[in-house]
This record gives sequence, C-alpha cells and structure tokens, in this order.
Amino acid sequence: MAPRKKSHKNKGGQGDEAQGSGEREREAGTGPEARGETEEEEEARRAARAGGLRDFMQRVQGQHHRAVEMRLVLVCGTIVTAQILFSDKLTDPVVSSITFLYMMTCVLVTVLSTWLDYFPNRLTDILPREAEGQGISLACLLPPMVCCGILHSALHNATHLLGLLTLYLAILCALSLCSLLAAVFHAIPHPNHIVFYNFAVLGVAYAMQHWMGVPFWPVLVSIVLYSLLTPWLLYTFPESFTLGEAMLVAQGGTLLLVDTSMQLLSVYDLVQLPSQFAILRSPALVYLEVLSCGVFLCCFLFLPVLYKVSISTEHYDLKFWSGTFILLSLSVGVMLVLPWIPNMLHWKGPTEGAISYVLLFPFSSAARLLLLVYWLVVLVATVLLVWAQTSDSDWLLPFKSTNPSSLWMRKWFHMLALLVYFPGLALEPDMLALGSSLFVFLFFIAELVRLFRMWPFGEQLHQLLDPMLDDRDSGPLMLTHIYLLFGFSLPVWLYPLGSYDHETKLAMYAGVLALGIGDSVAAVAGKLMGRTKWPGTQKTVEGTLMSVMTQMLAVLLIVIVDPHISFLSSWQWGVVTVSLVLTGVLEAYTWQIDNLILSLFQFTLLTVFL
Repeated sequence: MAPRKKSHKNKGGQGDEAQGSGEREREAGTGPEARGETEEEEEARRAARAGGLRDFMQRVQGQHHRAVEMRLVLVCGTIVTAQILFSDKLTDPVVSSITFLYMMTCVLVTVLSTWLDYFPNRLTDILPREAEGQGISLACLLPPMVCCGILHSALHNATHLLGLLTLYLAILCALSLCSLLAAVFHAIPHPNHIVFYNFAVLGVAYAMQHWMGVPFWPVLVSIVLYSLLTPWLLYTFPESFTLGEAMLVAQGGTLLLVDTSMQLLSVYDLVQLPSQFAILRSPALVYLEVLSCGVFLCCFLFLPVLYKVSISTEHYDLKFWSGTFILLSLSVGVMLVLPWIPNMLHWKGPTEGAISYVLLFPFSSAARLLLLVYWLVVLVATVLLVWAQTSDSDWLLPFKSTNPSSLWMRKWFHMLALLVYFPGLALEPDMLALGSSLFVFLFFIAELVRLFRMWPFGEQLHQLLDPMLDDRDSGPLMLTHIYLLFGFSLPVWLYPLGSYDHETKLAMYAGVLALGIGDSVAAVAGKLMGRTKWPGTQKTVEGTLMSVMTQMLAVLLIVIVDPHISFLSSWQWGVVTVSLVLTGVLEAYTWQIDNLILSLFQFTLLTVFL
C-alpha cells in the first residue's frame, strides 16, 4: 500500500539487480529520465555507490569530521557507564553486567565504525534520505546511553525502577548488536545471509538469558520487531529517514510496543511475565503508550480500508472509505483501546475514566486552569501563524512570511514551543507531561490524515503544511514538527520514567535549552554574524558560542524562577557549561534530525552529572 504522494527517485544496484531495478524505475516513472539524468550519469552514480571498501576508505581518509558525532557520544557514553560501574550505590550484579555489555557495544561500534559508514553504500533496494552521514553509529550508541543516564539517576532516587531499566538497557544493547550484525552479514556473498542473521539473533537473546539473567522472550520479541520495523520504514517511506533516523525511530517504536503489550498481558493476567513489567507507570507515559499503540493498531487492522483511501480518485469514493476508516477506528478506540488506560493505572473509581481524567485534571487547581488558558492562547497564535502562510485574507497579512520554509519561520515554532514548555515545567510538570502525550497523539492523527489526504480535512491540511516543509522533509512524511515535539517532551517523560514527585529537575529542561534556545540561537546567530565555520560543515563557531552563552543565561533564569531547583555550585556550573558546549558541537556536526538527538544527549549529561 502506498499513500498518494509525489513521485520519488529510486536508486539502482549493480549487475542483474541493477538491470531489474532500472526496469522497475522505468515502469514506475522514477528512472533517470524522470530525474533529468542521462544514462551515463546514472551509470556513474551507480558505480560510485558500488565502489569497494578500499576505495571508500581512501575517500574518507581526509574527512576527519565524519566521525565527530560518534566520538562525542562514544566518549560521553563511556563516562556515563563508568559512573554507574564505580557508583557505591551499585550492588546488583545484573545491572553491572548489562552496563558492561553497553561498554563492549561501544567498543564494537568503534572497531566497526568505518564498516558501518560503508554499509549504506551496499544497500541498493532502499532509498534513505540524502545526508553527508547516515548516523548508524550514533543510532547504535545514543539510546543505550540515554538508558544508562536514567539508570544512574534511578540508582540514587528511584531504586524500584532498576529492574525495568536494566531490562530496557539489555534490549537496547541487543538492538545495537543486531544492527552491527546486519551490517556484517549483509556483505556476506551468500544468498542465505539472512539465515545467518536469524541464527545470530537467537544467539544474542540466548546469551543474554544464560550469562546475564535477562528474560529471553522480551529480548527476542524486541529484536524481531526492530528487524521488521527498520526496513519497513525505509521501504514504505523513501527519503523520509536516514538509516540512523530509521533505527532510532524503530528502537523507540519497539520499546513502546513491547512495554505496552507486556503491561497489558500483566494487567489482564494472560501470561506469566517478569516482575519488571508490573511497575506502575506515570499517567503521561500510559496515555502516550496506549494512544500511540491505538493508532498503530487501527492502521494495522484496517489496512485494506487505508489502501482503498490511498487509491481513491473519485470524491465519493474518498468520502466513503475515509468515513469508513474513521468510524471503525473510533469504534475500536472507544470500546477496546481507551479501557486499557484505567486498567494499566489501576483506577477503580467511577470518575477515573480515561476521558474524564483528562477533562477534570486542568480544573483540579487554579494554577492548572490559568496555565491551560495561557496554552490555548499560544495554540491560537500558532494556528493563525500557520494559516496565514496559505491565506489571502487581509487581516492575516501581518503574519504572512514571504518564504514560509525559511530559517526565521521555522525557528518561530521553536520559540512557540518554548513559550509552552518553560512555564509548564516551572509551574505544573505533571500537566505538561500529560498534555504533551495527548498532543503527540493528535500529531500522529494529523499526519495520518494528511498523508492519505483523508476526507474531510486531509487535502486542506496538506496544503496548509506543505509551504513550511523543512529541507529534510524530502519524503512523503512530514516529521520535523513531530520530532520537535518529541525533543521537548522526552526529557519530561523520562526523568526517570515520569516519577519525579511533581517537582522539576534541571535535566527536564534539556529540550527547552537544546532546542528552544540553543538550536534557534545558533541558527540565527550563525546566519547573521557567522564567519568561521567548523571544519567540514556549514555551521559556524560564532553560532555555537552564542548558543552556549544564551543557554547559560537561560539556566541562570531557570534557577531563579523555578522554586524546585536549588542554586548551582561551582562544580555544577562547570558541568552545565561542558554539557552545553558538547551539545553545541554535536549540533554543528550531526547530519541527523537535531530536534530528536540534541535534547536526549543533553538530558543524559545533565541527569548523570547534576
């Protein structure tokens, strides 16, 4: 099934595969003629992709900047791991062994780093988003590093989460190892290399159970889901992800699906599961998991209906099949999915329903009600700003930009998110966490409606958002705004896993600092006053320095305004400065979606060292 979308390029392979790929391209109208290329240019491009490992290594010898993001995450991940292994709070040998496994994974990624960079050149059947680097090493190292940071915090503040976090760290290390195995086995000149990969996957899951005491089935199910999700994202949505971005999204989706399904099996006593899954999650996390899984479930169950929507050309057919999908999804959501929420949260009262909780929560205090009114004002301003870009109304002309996809316009959305999250974190972090979970659900729904042009708002929504496409939204999906929401929200959800006793910590402001202030100031300052560029990039040193200084002032303001955050010592200010500088360097050198990785990187450093 393919939703209606613009035509996309397709890259060919080599030998017989190249010939077959070329025939498919000509049939689909995506061959070299559609791209405006001659046959000679097409053959040259294919030859460049099919170059040997030796040629590839010669090409990258002078490109020392290509591994900066990997080295940053590698060094910081090693330090975070050492903090856990040498902590006087660490008494569980399972935690020690899994943490040591992450360190070994870092070593393997380092050894195979050049091979991982070469791996995308071997792929001829998929079309990732064009970028200077595909970010495979970053995707292998960053998620386990984030989990190690949360684990370190749990050692000191939430020991009841150690079992669950250790299991997730083991799963993330297993997924990283499977990514390495995929890169190695793909190059085996054997038609059954996938068989070798499957046996290796079983070996990884069995070794973790036998030597580290990790439950076998959660690890194996996670590996299988991840191995299916990653190629599905790349095949179904060409040019929407780099390989690293697809791996990061697949890892997040795998953890979300596994955690939700295991909780449901535990709540309804369907099977005997490890005790880690019986831990009560925060309402924000439960709403996020259940509603997101509900969207995926409806898409999976009603896939034939979505296919009919995607191929409908007549207005009547589009209305019929869109209405059918909406009615079926609402039925499943109300009767099946929403009852999961009170059961997973162990709510028993008649007023503790999934919908009534959301409706009554803002009215439980005056501060929450005032904050809700303020957020509604910001939301109306955002809607007007977006609407003004495609409207010809005279009263909206002051809000209209001559170039809606320009840097200034895109950073305005960073500032609007900053206006939402800063007061929310300072006043009501619980309400902010719940509201951001609900908005992720709404963003998923909006993207689904826009992608398939569903009646009645799909086409209008596409026309509304299309002028503001980011350069990295080159595929059928529009993901930049969703990445931005996740970048701001993940530090709020994950510190640690939402159990922060209604108080804020500085690490929860990582999204506000890295994206709302740092990324925006770096882009604007670099454009206005940038002169000296970082080697191998278009980012400027002046932009990075202005970003760090502005974030330092923002940290000072947070310490003054937020009553839950005490004044920082000289050591803590030094830690904050180093973390901001490292995040600025990562922003300058990464070719991945910075909205997704910068806040996670900074969140981990602030969580571990403050």
